[in-house]
Amino acid sequence: MTVVLSLWKGRVERPTPPPRMGDIAEAVALRTGQTIEEMRSDTQARHVCQARDAAMALMFETGRFSHTQIGRYFGRCRFTVLKAIARHKARMTERSEAQAA
Repeated sequence: MTVVLSLWKGRVERPTPPPRMGDIAEAVALRTGQTIEEMRSDTQARHVCQARDAAMALMFETGRFSHTQIGRYFGRCRFTVLKAIARHKARMTERSEAQAA
């Protein structure tokens, strides 16, 4: 919640606006050490693809963006986005199982 001052109502709490696609991509880029330009490029390097997959999955999990919208942001088709989200989920499941063992 964000607190703002109103001339008529005094202090008013407004909900924090949901993140935009660029905000999510920037957060993933900072966390993974990539740049947004690399993630949006055609490169198939593993470290870039994994960062791109994570960003696509996070964007879809917000519930605000469709596969088509995410694909347009990254310059890919919606089927590529579906596959990237599935790869990311499989990677996270594998990682959590490895930590549990």
